[in-house]
Amino acid sequence: MARLIVVFLAALCAAVSPVFSQNQEWYPTESTELGEMFVSGSPTKRINMVFLSEGYGANKDAFLSDAGLFFNEGFFQEEPFKTYKAYFNAANIWVTFRDAKLAVSDTLNVQVFSEQIVGKYFPKYKSVALVSINSLTEGGGTGGRIAYPGDSSHLFAGAQIYGDFINRSPRQPDTEYAYKNYRNAFVHEIGHALGQLGDEIVGNDGSIDRREPRAGEIGYANTTTMTDRSRIRWKAWINTDTPIPTPSEYKDSIGLFLGASRYSYGIYRPKLNCMMRQTNYPFCEVCREALVLEMYRLVTPIDSAWVNVGETVTTFNINLLTPEPNTLAVSWQVDGVEYDYASGANSFRVSEDLLPYGAHTVKVVVRDTTSFVRDDPQNLLVKTMEWPVVNSPKPDFNRDGVVNMADFFLFADAFGEKSV
Repeated sequence: MARLIVVFLAALCAAVSPVFSQNQEWYPTESTELGEMFVSGSPTKRINMVFLSEGYGANKDAFLSDAGLFFNEGFFQEEPFKTYKAYFNAANIWVTFRDAKLAVSDTLNVQVFSEQIVGKYFPKYKSVALVSINSLTEGGGTGGRIAYPGDSSHLFAGAQIYGDFINRSPRQPDTEYAYKNYRNAFVHEIGHALGQLGDEIVGNDGSIDRREPRAGEIGYANTTTMTDRSRIRWKAWINTDTPIPTPSEYKDSIGLFLGASRYSYGIYRPKLNCMMRQTNYPFCEVCREALVLEMYRLVTPIDSAWVNVGETVTTFNINLLTPEPNTLAVSWQVDGVEYDYASGANSFRVSEDLLPYGAHTVKVVVRDTTSFVRDDPQNLLVKTMEWPVVNSPKPDFNRDGVVNMADFFLFADAFGEKSV
């Protein structure tokens, strides 16, 4: 199982709950405070989303308020994150600097700052940092994957603050629109970082409006230069009666719409509007599928497993992370043969009478049948677990509950005979 993602900076705090605690030392010039916002399980088995206070200066109240609003009214209200909420943990980290007015973006590139934290304290985790970038003018954000020495990568999502609304206290009504854009900008950037999605933005600068994409700028699930229907990445989502390329009157359909990656010509996107183009729209079906597939690269729905061994019956058990609504299908096999009576069950009872003497394999298969995914060539939505089992003969051959000379004589009488 891949070891996980999105900034798990909880370990930077010396005294936190057992779920997040790693009791690591922090830079002496700063202190941190962890706020657990949503904990569904062990950080090693979840995608851990952490909202960092960079960009908020000394305004801790605004930071905590925005973190709560982001997760409760933003991130977990967007599909597919709403359906797969159980696959995530959410937390915030408040960083206090010696200079209360100092923000990291004033002195250091925020990506480098986040990379240093994750690289220094979490070399075994894949992480996404949710970081604000202070700005007095409207802007966008940045998101992606940053390699650093170690055995994982750092996922980074930075959203620019729209206007100076962070420092307004109390919040004014005219900041609500700005906050919604700020919140949605984060969700858009998470699309880059977690889903490895490309921008679907069409060139809006006259100097680049007619430029065509350079080679190497089309390696995303949601952009393509192909106009042959059979070669389009998202062909499983295109109806046979949808024209290719697709005109704007098919705005509610998946097709092949001209313009993406800040180019107006030569490159196409799946839908007229989508979160990866305009942040006031939800993720389109193609981007949503890509996000679900990436989530399954990092998390298995088989959260835990254990075996109860009895005298004559052994029970195999699993505990599942379940989407809401639950689309997981469970099946149990012995030596590749599926047992229908155990279909959909989280446990499987195997009696010694079920198995011939010898070595066997018990296997559980968990498949997500979600309608969010139509094309899963790597079978990412199928997770399995196996147990080797040996059924050995017991010396109570006459099965009277006692091992004695009667069993020995049965053994001696049968010794040398061939089984039929």
